[in-house]
Amino acid sequence: MMDFAGRVIGLAMKLNIPLGVHLSTAAFGMMTSANVSLPELEELDPAYYRTCSKIWAAKDDAAVSAMGLDGFRSPDGIELFPGGGDVIVTAENRHDLVNMLALEYMMRSRASALAMMDGIMHVLHNEDARATKIAICRMSTSEFNGMVGGALGDLSTAEWRAHTSTEFVGCEPDEAVTTAFFEMIESMSQPERMNMLRFWTGLHSLPSGGFASLPRQLQLVFRPDLPGRLPSVHTCMMLLDVPVATPDQTVLKTLFTTALSVMEFTKEEDA
Repeated sequence: MMDFAGRVIGLAMKLNIPLGVHLSTAAFGMMTSANVSLPELEELDPAYYRTCSKIWAAKDDAAVSAMGLDGFRSPDGIELFPGGGDVIVTAENRHDLVNMLALEYMMRSRASALAMMDGIMHVLHNEDARATKIAICRMSTSEFNGMVGGALGDLSTAEWRAHTSTEFVGCEPDEAVTTAFFEMIESMSQPERMNMLRFWTGLHSLPSGGFASLPRQLQLVFRPDLPGRLPSVHTCMMLLDVPVATPDQTVLKTLFTTALSVMEFTKEEDA
């Protein structure tokens, strides 16, 4: 399963198509074999982290004893070292237990993380796979997430328009119509713009380079020769057909509010 997840991530990196998901610092650290600290364990397993934190914070032997710890064992009863189950946990050695518990958790989880890395490398293999793996391991978590998860932050209407070609079918080109369309987008909230982007492109977020890094330019086609229809898309070509050519933002807003609502309804039905 994790190998397959890695292949999906590798394909997204290869094609520069963001998945809209981001790895935690701890998960990325395990995948790249970096050391993961106890605080980062909270990102992976909050409940396990809370348990370790309670043991760490115990002030005296009475507090430790009240936890009912069965020696130096993992939660599933495995001794953390030979004879560890016979060692009584005390206030003096409680930190040793926590460190061993964290290490044992990381070792179990790292196997899955390394399988994910193998899946990524299966897709990104080239003449120097070792260099590719080193390059990934040298990335920061934010750099890796930028490639896989996509750009964070607001969607700029000005950049959106700058990377969109416009065509009119069945009528004369009218700059006022194009302006009205992007003014409609400008009036949207950021979540609404993200829905519009997903409707138009099928992507949940932009690549880390923004609109300029999309695999192809966005295409906006005004089609008054298709009256009575909702806006439609060809996501593989990132082409949006608008069945009107009007500078009336009210009409445009009504059309796209309906179209986006249908998209959300269809998504819920599929789920």
